[in-house]
Amino acid sequence: MGIVKAYDIRGVVPTEIDASIANKVGKAVVALTGAKSILIANDMRVSSPALEYALKYGIIGQGTDAHIAGLCSTPQFYWLLATSGYDAGIMITASHNPKEYNGFKICRKGAAPVSYETGLAELEQLLTKDSKDMNGKGIGRFFTMNNSSPSHYAQFIASLVSLSQQRKVVLDAGNGMAGHTLPSLLTHYPMLDIHPLYFTLDGTFPNHEANPIKEENLTVLKKNVLEKKADLGVAFDGDADRGGFVDEQGKFVSADMILCLLATDYLAKHPSVPIVYDVRSTKALGEAIGQHGGVPVVWKGGHSRIKHKMIEVQAPLGGEKSGHFFFKDFFSADCPDVAWLRVLQIMEERRKSLSELVESFKKYYGGEELNFPVPNDPQAVMKKVEQMYSGSVMYLDGLSMDMGEWWFNLRPSNTEPLLRLNIESKTQRLYEEKKKEVIALITGLS
Repeated sequence: MGIVKAYDIRGVVPTEIDASIANKVGKAVVALTGAKSILIANDMRVSSPALEYALKYGIIGQGTDAHIAGLCSTPQFYWLLATSGYDAGIMITASHNPKEYNGFKICRKGAAPVSYETGLAELEQLLTKDSKDMNGKGIGRFFTMNNSSPSHYAQFIASLVSLSQQRKVVLDAGNGMAGHTLPSLLTHYPMLDIHPLYFTLDGTFPNHEANPIKEENLTVLKKNVLEKKADLGVAFDGDADRGGFVDEQGKFVSADMILCLLATDYLAKHPSVPIVYDVRSTKALGEAIGQHGGVPVVWKGGHSRIKHKMIEVQAPLGGEKSGHFFFKDFFSADCPDVAWLRVLQIMEERRKSLSELVESFKKYYGGEELNFPVPNDPQAVMKKVEQMYSGSVMYLDGLSMDMGEWWFNLRPSNTEPLLRLNIESKTQRLYEEKKKEVIALITGLS
């Protein structure tokens, strides 16, 4: 698997990504987009400043202006790009990956993401060329932005969600970019009693991996929610575009359960609209959307793919089981800040705890995502698994099969060398049985 993934560029520094690659990425983005102005932002990873330096000189060497925002969360970067009128943008980050990784998320004007289907395949070809072949005419300029403060982003988010009720909330920034944006955002919500965890920016992630859907990374968050008797706990990934939720009982609430809540609340006020979600999500999500008058739209996983589908079907809301939450009023981009604030708003309006609000959606058993090292031929493994069962089949994103009493999705990861398995069933006993059975198939075949 190369550094160009399904929806971004990502790899180990410096063996896979270094200054020379960053310089070529800058040149390639200009060639791909024809941009005359490009926004650059970066996360807090140790390697990010050096990559930014090389990237901007690749851009200006093509005669294009580079506008330097500096430290940003990815949602803050989306907001800047969507509201400032730049032709394209590059966010330097490796999201939730470990400290040795870094990479680039690329967007066109208006924060429209570039995926493999919409430009990364072409960019991959450009990266194979000699740098001299991409040299442009003239020299662009670079500017340090004066409107990239988190306070501007915070003001916009606060305009989307209002709160009035006092709540106690534990927020775990994971030493990532949430620690950069949350302090400004929280000034707009003085009614919240916030207990911060790991707000200090540190690209070495000294406390835990900044991946909020792995429950082992939520141990301290759960403990603090219980000790502080908090109403809600939220953890963020490295670039702060994903959120993981913990209820007042200290229990993890999966992103598809949160989307059930957000979707049904929205549909109660605006019925008959489409809601987009990925193939890994609980079957209860599609059922809840349909029962509340909405149109369930299941789609391929990946932040860029979900966003493109939302724009296509004009959906106001979308989400992924990985913890991305997308909102039309946030440029159809992913923003966990809007998600956790809207969860608090729903709790306030309905006068119920988070555990009470999601209880009705817990109709099926399972739902955890299991990961396996990718064998030499992951497609062969999926084919062999498919041959073992009889049920309805969907190839939208990997292999999805529904046998009536239980169902699963098996797909190669688009960001890591893994096969990902999600299984659900109507009973706990059947879930455990089928999970063991399919795992044995995968590990035996690989």
